[in-house]
Amino acid sequence: MKKEKVLTYLLLILCFSCKKDFLQKDTGVELSNEDVFTSYSYTLGWADNSYSFLINDYAYFNGFQGNSSEFSDESIDASNSSVALVNKGLMLDPNAGDMSSIYSKMYRGIYNVNTFLANYQRVPSAANGGLDVIKAEQFFLRSFFYFELWKRWGDVIIVDHPLGIFENQDLPRTDKGEVLNFILNDLDSSISIFTRKSMLTRTGSAYGRASLTTAMALKSRVLLYAASPRFNTTNDIDLWQAAADVSAALLSLSDSKSLFSLEPKYGNLLTTPQSTEYIMIQNRPARSFSNNSFLYNFIVPSSSGGFGTFNPTENHAELYEMSNGLPITDPLSGYDSTNPFLNRDPRFYNNLIYNGMTWQKRTIAMWDASSGTDYNSANNFTTRTGFYCKKFWPEVYKAGSTGTSIINYIYFRYGELLLNYAEALNEAQGPTFEVYNAINQIRTRAKMPDLPAGLSQDSMRSRIHNERAVELAFEEHRWWDILRWKQGAQIVAQPMKRINVSNAQAPYSYSVVNLPTQYQKVFYDKMYFYPIPKVEMQKSNGVLKQTQGW
Repeated sequence: MKKEKVLTYLLLILCFSCKKDFLQKDTGVELSNEDVFTSYSYTLGWADNSYSFLINDYAYFNGFQGNSSEFSDESIDASNSSVALVNKGLMLDPNAGDMSSIYSKMYRGIYNVNTFLANYQRVPSAANGGLDVIKAEQFFLRSFFYFELWKRWGDVIIVDHPLGIFENQDLPRTDKGEVLNFILNDLDSSISIFTRKSMLTRTGSAYGRASLTTAMALKSRVLLYAASPRFNTTNDIDLWQAAADVSAALLSLSDSKSLFSLEPKYGNLLTTPQSTEYIMIQNRPARSFSNNSFLYNFIVPSSSGGFGTFNPTENHAELYEMSNGLPITDPLSGYDSTNPFLNRDPRFYNNLIYNGMTWQKRTIAMWDASSGTDYNSANNFTTRTGFYCKKFWPEVYKAGSTGTSIINYIYFRYGELLLNYAEALNEAQGPTFEVYNAINQIRTRAKMPDLPAGLSQDSMRSRIHNERAVELAFEEHRWWDILRWKQGAQIVAQPMKRINVSNAQAPYSYSVVNLPTQYQKVFYDKMYFYPIPKVEMQKSNGVLKQTQGW
């Protein structure tokens, strides 16, 4: 009998170079299914490889030099052309960020999972449930891969098994509602197995792997997206309630088992090896500070020895309230445009680096002059906006320093769960006590006052949206929140701004101005769902239909 060939896990990658790259097997060192899936160790290796297809860092396209924050009002990129293409609405360009590479990577992960699920029962220990936990992980991972596709493209191809060489591989897109059901079915399968195995979390060498609580956290996010205007076009309140219910269930489980709580210090969220706030993370060793690295080429500017181009905007900075809990637009807030960094939400000082602050034993200098170390209008490797991202920049990283720090990638954390619950419940029932309680837990940790009593549902919605923007800043939420709220025109298409410093010593003179044209962004209705990459359309023999408007 002819044996189907599959790539051994020893390669740890899948190089899909054939015509239907995300559906076909590839060449290289091959073992038969009998060789791989009759060996326990080989099978575990194959399953472990599924994790490698998750997005696992805050810069994940164009190598390590682009992310979705730069598509939104949260930040700009000073020189990345793949980001600029999206900012101009040119998402069909093959070089546009977050398009072709993510599409193919997610389908490669799906292929890996499908191959495991179709073959794992060949392993002798599978008969008595010896691989049940691994099976649950694979269902979770496949749901995650499809979630990444669904939140970008909506209607996508569903493939639930490894296609044989004689099967039709020109497959149509499946309606976004059916894709959602597929994701939820996989999550429910994962949750069922993890529940049966009483695997609430993972510890030790398995820390960061899937568990019951990670599957519930993903379901919380999926249902929040599904209930939001982008997918829930009729504002079905039952969808909001379903999203609230799954978040409530995880919060209740956490409380009853003492599983999760907020990290005491917001500023430590990314730099602690383990935290009570982490539901699932990519735990990273100390980051390097050398060429071709996240810090050196994306975050740290030339004034500290790097070539970073990631710049938070003034638009983002204006979302931080005053420390008294009032927005800076409120005449009673005490905001002073001549001293704009004074008495702000403490998270401002954890997330942003700004003119006049002390950093790396010197004063940050953002004025454009020979003595303004941290801004030079002729140098794209200094800020274009008047800010740097402190959240991603541990202070030890600068030229000549040998100090190091970790920067973990967070998939799910307790703070997000509280925000998910508050938003969904407010939409379902209005600003109840539980809504206030969830949001105020976040604010108390940040040393901010509670939200004022008596807010309307609309006012609470605005406060929750703003709380997400500040609390989850730069953690790969803002762009997706804007899309699911259908607020692209209101937020992204508005002028992107910087804060100017016009003199070289205190007291500084500040002014807010629009950024140059090359850093402005457009938003068209068709951008709510991504176009299918041209290369995939060309391979489909006319079966794939392009996203509406593209």
